[in-house]
Parts: sequence; C-alpha cells; structure tokens
Amino acid sequence: MCRGLEIVAADVGDVEGLVRLSARLFVEDAGGRDPDTDTSWPARRGREHFLGLLSREDAVCLLALSDGTKVGYLAGYVREKTAVRPVTVAGLQSMYVEEGERGSGVGARLVGKFFAWAGGLGVERVFVTAHAGTGTPSASTGVWDPRTGASRWRGGFEAVLPGFLRRIGGRVGRCRRARP
Repeated sequence: MCRGLEIVAADVGDVEGLVRLSARLFVEDAGGRDPDTDTSWPARRGREHFLGLLSREDAVCLLALSDGTKVGYLAGYVREKTAVRPVTVAGLQSMYVEEGERGSGVGARLVGKFFAWAGGLGVERVFVTAHAGTGTPSASTGVWDPRTGASRWRGGFEAVLPGFLRRIGGRVGRCRRARP
C-alpha cells in the first residue's frame, strides 16, 4: 500500500500537472453530477488559478507522486476568522486521485499532509464540499463513505452545512389552505 508514494508541495514547475489532474476531476466529478459546471474551465483558467494559489502563503497545492509520476493532487487554503465564524478554517478546495490509485491510501495521505499543513497555521477546522445524493463516492474529495451515507465521511468529516440547488423558473409550488 502506497509503495513508492511521496506527497510533496507543488511549485510553479508542477502547474501543468495540476491542471491535467484538475481537468480529470472536472470531467469525472462535476461533469457527471452538475450540468451547470463548465468542464473546460481547467483548460482555460486552471493555469492562472494554480499559479495564484502557489503565490499565496495561506494556500497549498500538494502532489501525490507514485514512483515519480503525478497520480493525485489536493488544493486548499486558509480562511481567517470572521465575526460570524470566529474560528480559523481551512478549505479543502479540490482533490483528485487517478482511478488506478484509488483505494490504496493516496487520498488519505494527501488529506493527512493537508491537515498537518493547516494545523501548523493554527487552523481549528477543515471544510470540504462535495456533491451530495449521488450514491457514489465523489472523485473530488475521495472521502464519501458509502457504508454510512452522506452524514459521515472518511477522515473524520461530518456533514454540517447542507446546501441545496434549484433552478429559477417554472412552478415553485402551490398554496394550500391550512386546515383547522
């Protein structure tokens, strides 16, 4: 398990690899679950996005290298405390592991390294978003646990902020009279 695997901080020379892995994430994950996602975004804007993250001290891009080959990545950042949420939170923005490497611990190692990085910056919580209600693991996080459903996630994540999406237009509902 994970022989020859190394988790490293990406640098500017790794941007094309990050873009390639991100493009796969978009196609496999959002492309099959969210028809409103522009799956060409990584090709058009990914380079600029990852260069931006790499230039920030409060962000990190990690690469999983298996015998020197890029097989996964994780990108995340830190959000400062606010008056509404007075805790320092890190956001696990995106994560992808090549299909042939899934189930071997690559994702867990990426998340572990991210937690160590975030903890070193005084982060108190880590937040991740994922597509809900799909019945299959999310390639973006690799942490959905099908044994327990959407309320528990591998890595100790718990669902706390559910969100819902609805298109505008069409019939919303109808009024009903309250019955005495």
